[in-house]
Amino acid sequence: EDVVSQIRADPEFIDNINQLPSLFRSNISNKLSLRPKAFFLAFHGTITLAFSGWPADIVRSKEVVNCLPTLQPELFGTKWPKVTLGILRDDVLLSRGQFRKLLEICIHLSDQFVPRLLPEELDTLQIVAYDRRTLESPHLYLSSFHLNNNNSINLPQTLGEEDSSSCRYVEQVLKEAGDTEEYFVSSNNKGRRASFYFSECPKELTLVHFLQNSHNLLVLDEMRKYVEHELGPDFYRWVPNNALHVSVRALNPKQNT
Repeated sequence: EDVVSQIRADPEFIDNINQLPSLFRSNISNKLSLRPKAFFLAFHGTITLAFSGWPADIVRSKEVVNCLPTLQPELFGTKWPKVTLGILRDDVLLSRGQFRKLLEICIHLSDQFVPRLLPEELDTLQIVAYDRRTLESPHLYLSSFHLNNNNSINLPQTLGEEDSSSCRYVEQVLKEAGDTEEYFVSSNNKGRRASFYFSECPKELTLVHFLQNSHNLLVLDEMRKYVEHELGPDFYRWVPNNALHVSVRALNPKQNT
């Protein structure tokens, strides 16, 4: 609570943050997982693993959270589930050929590595205060809570369905990534390179799920080695395995009016 009050010393904001575990649990009726779908080159040249879509229970929970009076609306970046894996170093300037090579690498990763990845069980969420956007240590867990922690409910062993609108959203994002002038220019935009993510930033709150599947983490280690073998070791700075996370929602307070 002390950390939350440093971000916004407002009893209602603190209360809204404290409500999050119970709000999510009350909307979870199934076992949940995230299905790896594709590696792709996001804006600013970031290598990202996209999942097929948010589970319907999570979408329903997020809709409830969106109604909390002290939180800003959900941002674009968390409307589709993904993990940021590698970020271009500050001094890298991609040629058109290197950009196309990166697109080809992501296609290969999707074809050869995604089938080896297992669904990521979505059983816990973490409320995190951070001052580095990669969520590398040191960061502060304010709360780590199980989504099925209601002892009066025995969740079924079948997995919950994905939300269809979330799946369409992911498909739309993936279709936009390609060999276009807009994407090429964005990849060489130095506004969101490694220093933006790895350097200290103003303290903020976020709701995330840290990757836990040890098999998948080993596959991602192989993915990094493949990229560096194909492209060279000096292009990307990689988010370490213990910081890899899916952002569920930023928890930024509304600005005072």
